[in-house]
Amino acid sequence: MKYQFLHTNRNPQPIGRSFRWPQTGLLLLCLLNGGCFSSEPALSGVIGGTVVRSGQPVTAGRVELHSSDAVVIVAEIDANGSYSMDSIKAGNYHVAIVSERVPEKFADPQTSGLTIQMEAGTGPLIADFEIP
Repeated sequence: MKYQFLHTNRNPQPIGRSFRWPQTGLLLLCLLNGGCFSSEPALSGVIGGTVVRSGQPVTAGRVELHSSDAVVIVAEIDANGSYSMDSIKAGNYHVAIVSERVPEKFADPQTSGLTIQMEAGTGPLIADFEIP
């Protein structure tokens, strides 16, 4: 008859001991480096407003925010001419308004002449656009 022997650890260590030092070391490293969080600008919250042309709301289309690092944030314009965007990072944005009811030059952020500046830690920003 054959017997199988299970391997046993002859030098047992208390459970969890091997995990405390790496966790403690990582915590200390993060604290010494100034924190474990990204240094990117904080989210500033919400941008919203209306798009109006000749006194009438633009009832279809979209508002686009173009950042310098090629990020594009898009919000649809509703039937009241309103739009809303959330979780916007602080920074400067060129604005494009894409709609059949708006002149073509406003569809390009470089020719629209519209800009928005978001500052870190600000509350909701109201940005109404009146298109001639």
